[in-house]
Amino acid sequence: MISLYISLDFEGFSGVSHASHVFPTRPQDFQGYNVALKQVKYTLAKLFQAVPDIEKHRIVINDAHASMTNLFLADLDLPRCVELISGKPKRYGMMAGLDASFDACILLGYHAKAGTLNAPLAHTFTEDVADIRFNGISLGEAGLSILLAELGFGVPVLLTYGDDLLGQELYGLQEHGLYLGQGTHVVSKLGRGWQCVQGVPQAEEHLATAFKALCERSPSQNKQAKEALTHFSQARPLSDFQVSVQFHSPLMADACALLPHSERLNGTTVQLPLCFAEDTPLAVKIQEVYQSVQCAYSLALYAHHC
Repeated sequence: MISLYISLDFEGFSGVSHASHVFPTRPQDFQGYNVALKQVKYTLAKLFQAVPDIEKHRIVINDAHASMTNLFLADLDLPRCVELISGKPKRYGMMAGLDASFDACILLGYHAKAGTLNAPLAHTFTEDVADIRFNGISLGEAGLSILLAELGFGVPVLLTYGDDLLGQELYGLQEHGLYLGQGTHVVSKLGRGWQCVQGVPQAEEHLATAFKALCERSPSQNKQAKEALTHFSQARPLSDFQVSVQFHSPLMADACALLPHSERLNGTTVQLPLCFAEDTPLAVKIQEVYQSVQCAYSLALYAHHC
């Protein structure tokens, strides 16, 4: 048996190419959204059908897209072992429900960070965020999710699914020492622009094969992956914890700067307040980094839309 945590976004799934597919705002947009939702359901069904003994595993899916109420158990033909986390706000947002008890983490339907050239629907949490930096390193949603999973909870990210430019981003995280990279990235599509993609033949089949291999891992393999992650974090200890959020709008930076002890770096960028006791464990620090980012953009969004 393996215990799997799945963070499920929408933009990175095969065929999803237009903002209306994932952020419907007009009545006519829901046709595209429903097609995207059908693609997500089809992909999930492919995954679970690939594993004959799926019922013996523990699988938690966190609906991590937009309203985070996209999936309903009544509308899904899911194995009985699947637990669904739905709705927001919730602690750790896109990674809600994750803890150290899981053997592995999967990021499904993820996309590249804001500003990535030719990356389809690239953004970081909202269209209002221009960049998020951790110790000077630019991170998107995938980077922050990996940081929380691997260094915050000690759970290896062993499978990711999204466009080719997300794959390049993940490789960059490995070079910066923020991702061990023990897993597989399955390319769902090729980015040809912010609203233009090129399909990859049999992307869902490749994903299903990778998922089946993950479910077939032995307990000793899962233990080794976690131990490798422990050695990885100990070999490259983090000493600095500086996090900044850059917005497109000065108004949103004004709101974010209301956080006590935050520092305004320029008209659109705020450095978040992070202060730890000397004996604070690394995992706790990383968890608070993620929560600080979540609070910062949530506060800014609230002020922007008041």
